[in-house]
Amino acid sequence: MVCETVRLPGGGAAIVCGPRRRRPRCSAPGCTAPSEFQCDAAVGRRTCDRHLCRRHHTPGGVGIDFCPDHADHVRQPALL
Repeated sequence: MVCETVRLPGGGAAIVCGPRRRRPRCSAPGCTAPSEFQCDAAVGRRTCDRHLCRRHHTPGGVGIDFCPDHADHVRQPALL
């Protein structure tokens, strides 16, 4: 069992215990590395959210990351 401290609005804190959660793995084919990022590309009214490791993510700005399928968003300049 794993316990962690969670900060609450208003400055309080709570200790929450439960089973250990497995860290998601990278969704790139053949990769088993732990996920550190999620794809932020817009897909309809939501985001892609594919789990990505450090090797398979493409940075798109501060806090913005793309999967290999959506990395072209970074490479193509925005049309004005």
